Amino acid sequence: MAGRSDCCRYKPSLEELLDDEMMEPVLRSAGFDQQGFRAMIAEAARRLHPRAEIAGEAREG
Repeated sequence: MAGRSDCCRYKPSLEELLDDEMMEPVLRSAGFDQQGFRAMIAEAARRLHPRAEIAGEAREG
């Protein structure tokens, strides 16, 4: 089934996912709003990739 692996080539961004009307009730049921979810994702990214934060600061500065 080679066709199955390439059926969804488009990967939506976090913003696109959060803009989906179904995400509001899903996030609410999990105890989040959009801002709280973004903050949680950002914190998880910092924990998983601490060097990315340092590199980002170097680029900005």
